Amino acid sequence: MMSKKVLLVGTFSQGALENSYLTAFEKNNCIVEKFDINASQNNYIKLGKIGKMFNKFIPVEPWIRKCNRELFLKSIVIKPDLILVFGQNRVMTGTLAQIKTSISTKIIFIWQDSLLFLNPTLINSLMIYDYIFTYSNNSVEIIKQMGAKNVKWLPLAADENYHKKVEARNEYISDLTFIGQWRPERENAIKILFENIPGIDIKIWGLDWIRFSKNKHIKKAWQGSSLYGKDFSAAISSTKLNLNVIDDTNYPAANMRFFEIPCSGGIQICSSCPEMETEFKNYESILYFKDDEELITVVKDVIDNKVNLEPIKLNALNIVLNKNTYQHRACEILNICFIA
Repeated sequence: MMSKKVLLVGTFSQGALENSYLTAFEKNNCIVEKFDINASQNNYIKLGKIGKMFNKFIPVEPWIRKCNRELFLKSIVIKPDLILVFGQNRVMTGTLAQIKTSISTKIIFIWQDSLLFLNPTLINSLMIYDYIFTYSNNSVEIIKQMGAKNVKWLPLAADENYHKKVEARNEYISDLTFIGQWRPERENAIKILFENIPGIDIKIWGLDWIRFSKNKHIKKAWQGSSLYGKDFSAAISSTKLNLNVIDDTNYPAANMRFFEIPCSGGIQICSSCPEMETEFKNYESILYFKDDEELITVVKDVIDNKVNLEPIKLNALNIVLNKNTYQHRACEILNICFIA
C-alpha cells in the first residue's frame, strides 16, 4: 500500500488514545498530521477559566463553530487521504459535510466509550462517516440502527511505546494495585478484598478516591493521582496482581487497562470480559473473576503462591505484542478503508 496522508482530529493530552494512534499510523508509513480541537477551541473562549468551565458543560456554538472552521481550512489545505475523528468531540455535522463536498477523502469515527456518551451531535454525524470503528462488538448493530453506513468492531489495544515493561521499583511493591479513577464498582471490589484478606497490601492511584470513598483502608491505600508512562508501567510490574474492573457501562467490552497491564509486564485479575475471553483465556494469559467470592479466592491463591504467574504474564505479553497493539489497529483501519 502506498503511503497515506492521515489527519487525526481529537484531544492530544497525556495518555490520550489519539497520541497512540498518531505513533501507530507513523509506524504504518503514513504521513500524519493532527488537529487538537480542544486547543483550537480554547483560542476563542472568552472570560478565561470561567468561560472554559461554562463551555465545558454548556457548549457555546460561536466558539465551537470558529474552531470547526479551522478544521475545515486545515483539511482542504493538506488534503488527507483519511481523516480520523475520535470519541466525544466538538466536530460539527456541517463541518464533516463541507469537507466531503470540498475534497476527496475518507472520514472515519473512532468510538472508544460507552454509548451513554453519544450526544445528539455525534449521533447526527454518524451517517456522514465512511466508517465507524467501535470498541465493542455488541454495539455494532445498534450504531447501524442509528444511521451509520459501515460499522466495524475495533477493540482498544496497547501502545507498546508508552506502556512497556520497566524495572520494578520498591515504592510500588504490593500484593495488588489499582490505577484509575474512582468508580463504585471498583471501590466495591477493593473493599471486599480488605474485608476478607487480613493484612493484604493494596496500593491505589487515580482521581476522586479521597473525594468519594469513606473507607479507611482505601483512604490509606490511596497513593495519589494517576500514573502515566514509565511510572504506570513500573507500578504494574512491581505488584503481584493488577486489578481491572470492567465498568458496568462498558461491559462486555475490554477497556484500555485490559491491554495496558500485560503490555507493561503485569498480571491482570479482571472481572468478566466476554468479548475477549476467547483470546485471553483464564489462567493462561489472565485471571478472571465472575463474582466477589471468586475474586477473594483467586487473590488469596496468588498471595499464597498457589498460582504460577510467570507463564500467564509471558503469554499475555505475547498476545498483546503479536496482534493487539495500536499499530495492528491502524493497519486494520488502512486495510478496510483502502483495500477491502
